[in-house]
Amino acid sequence: MEAEDIKNEELNDQTEEQTQAVEPQQAHETFQEKFIKLSADLENYKRRVSRERAEWMDMAQVHLLVALLPIFDELDRALALASAAQTDSTNNAWLDGLKLIQKNWQKKLEEIHVKVIDATGIFNPELHEALMQVEDPEKESGQIVQVFHKGYTFKDKAIVHAKVSVAK
Repeated sequence: MEAEDIKNEELNDQTEEQTQAVEPQQAHETFQEKFIKLSADLENYKRRVSRERAEWMDMAQVHLLVALLPIFDELDRALALASAAQTDSTNNAWLDGLKLIQKNWQKKLEEIHVKVIDATGIFNPELHEALMQVEDPEKESGQIVQVFHKGYTFKDKAIVHAKVSVAK
């Protein structure tokens, strides 16, 4: 029996050694899996925060633009009235200065991806706001007849809808 006991003890020792060798390896694999998951979570978090930061910046720009665009519209109206009422040469320099300001505004707006909405053709509720429907024999139903107020897009999203009248 002693030989059998010795064999059993040797087998037990071997299995204990294997178990002890396997336990650290399993622990290593477990920690490695956790590390990979946490690394992926961190990368996802970084991407989400970056995307949210860009959205916040866009929202801040939109709020500022919505506040400033009426000033640009008033400049357009003033230039249209001044051009119509222009009579003497002293007003020419003043009018030229206003036109230069308007041109620079337009250029800056284009640089930051602000565009005037095309208010011709078919009515699009995503870009236009219909203030009224009118009878117009020259236009088909749903076509824009008159523009009351210009609209603007920022990065291809409407921030100020064009106010128009639409044919019945």
